[in-house]
Amino acid sequence: MAPYLCSPTLVDGAGASWSYNLTTLYTASGYSVGDGGGGNGTVDFNVCGYAAATCTPAISVQANVGVAVRNYGGSPPSPSAQCYTVNGTQVPCTGACDTLAVNAPVATLLDASNGGGGVSLLFQDTWPLADEAVQCPSDPVTGVVGPFTLAINIACDPGTPPTQLAGVAFATAAPCSFVITGKSGAGCGAKAA
Repeated sequence: MAPYLCSPTLVDGAGASWSYNLTTLYTASGYSVGDGGGGNGTVDFNVCGYAAATCTPAISVQANVGVAVRNYGGSPPSPSAQCYTVNGTQVPCTGACDTLAVNAPVATLLDASNGGGGVSLLFQDTWPLADEAVQCPSDPVTGVVGPFTLAINIACDPGTPPTQLAGVAFATAAPCSFVITGKSGAGCGAKAA
């Protein structure tokens, strides 16, 4: 299920500790949302686990599975086309895509002054490869190309069960920087006594 710790304890600006249990948001089928690009692109993702979608396009990618997979909406090269996973397994090709996150996030409060207001999971651990259409900006000082940055922001909504993520949206904040937003009772946390 969870490739990363899903029960963070975070400290607000007043020094109070807040515990979150996000494991209730994991689903075997994950979540899917339009990518906002005007076409039929989607972002498949999960909380506390990997997305159900895979990314095996006709070009090399860094990872085939992960927390979030962005499908750009194109068709595979042909229905019978075969591509290779990063471990060399031959599989049917997908359309153009990128895996946006694979490892553990950094968890922070959405608002340091409101410990029960929600939590943000920030991932910065995958890069597009040189032959991909999407390229990330490089650091002007070091010249190093930056990674994809993905934030999954879960706002507190006591009216939404902690097993559901409602109002899901995806936005591009900057080149290679993406934000998924939603609300859930799981985003309310519990203040330590």
